[in-house]
Amino acid sequence: MNSFKFAFIFLSLQILSTISITYGQTCEDSTEKFIITLDDGSQQTKSCYHAQKNPWGQCEKIEMQWNCPKTCSVCLGDIQCKIKVDLQFPQDESFTGYHSDFVHVQKEGQTEVCHSGNDKTNWGCTHVGGDAFIDGTGETFQKASSNVRIYDVRNAELKVGVSHRFSEKEVLQEMQGGLGRANLIIKVNNQMLTGSFRHEKMAKKHTHAGFDQVNALNKNIGFVDPTYNGDYFAYITCDNSCNCVIERKDAECRLSAQLKFPKIEETNYHGYHHDVVTVTNSR
Repeated sequence: MNSFKFAFIFLSLQILSTISITYGQTCEDSTEKFIITLDDGSQQTKSCYHAQKNPWGQCEKIEMQWNCPKTCSVCLGDIQCKIKVDLQFPQDESFTGYHSDFVHVQKEGQTEVCHSGNDKTNWGCTHVGGDAFIDGTGETFQKASSNVRIYDVRNAELKVGVSHRFSEKEVLQEMQGGLGRANLIIKVNNQMLTGSFRHEKMAKKHTHAGFDQVNALNKNIGFVDPTYNGDYFAYITCDNSCNCVIERKDAECRLSAQLKFPKIEETNYHGYHHDVVTVTNSR
C-alpha cells in the first residue's frame, strides 16, 4: 500500500512539472472564453479582453492568470513591474478656497489616453476616481484624490500629466483663500523612487483674473489668468528588469485662449448668452 501511494504521488508531481514547463514555453493568452468563480461562489464568463482592459483587478483571479499568462505577467521569468499614481491634497482644514487638478497618462506608442473619462485602456491603465480637489468654501471641509494603476510598465515610457481644472468656485472664493497644491505620488512595486511632485509655488498668482469686475450685477467669472501655469508632467522610463527613472518637467509649449464678454456697464441689462471655445489638433 505504501509503495502504491508513493508511486501515485510521484506520478502527480511529474504531471504538474510537465504542465508548468509547457505553460512557461507557450505563454500565450487564450483566444477562447472561459469561466471564473467569484468570491461569493457565482460564476462569470470572461475572456482575456477583460484582463487587458483591467489587469489590476482581473489578474488577481487564478483563472485569469491561467488563461491569460502574457497579459497577467505570470510567465516563467516574468518580473512584476506595477505603478501606482496618486494625486492628493494635504489635509489642510485651514484652507478656505477651492482648487482642483486632474491626472492623465499617455504611453509611448499608444494613442489612447488614460484619464477619468477613459478609465480603462487597452494597454492596461486603470483610472480610479474623478478629479482631485480640496474645498474649503462650505461649512464642511472636503477633499478627494485621483488614482491611476498600471499593471505592467516593463520596457515602457509613460507621460504622467497633472493639469489644473479651472472652476467658477475659484473666482468667488480665492480672494479669501490660499492656493492649494496637490501631491503627485508615484510608486513602482509599492516603492517611491523619488519624492512627491507638486505645482511650482506661485504665491502671487491666481488661477483667474478680473476679480475687481465680479459683483452682484456682473458675475462674468470666466477670466482665466493666462500667466498661471497649471500643467506639469512626470516622465517614467522603465526597462525590462523594472529599473525605472522618473523625471518632472513643466509644460514648455502652452497655448492659452480666452473667450470673455465685455464688462456690463448698464444695471438694467437682462438676458443670457453662452458661447463655447473648441480646440482641434489637425495632425
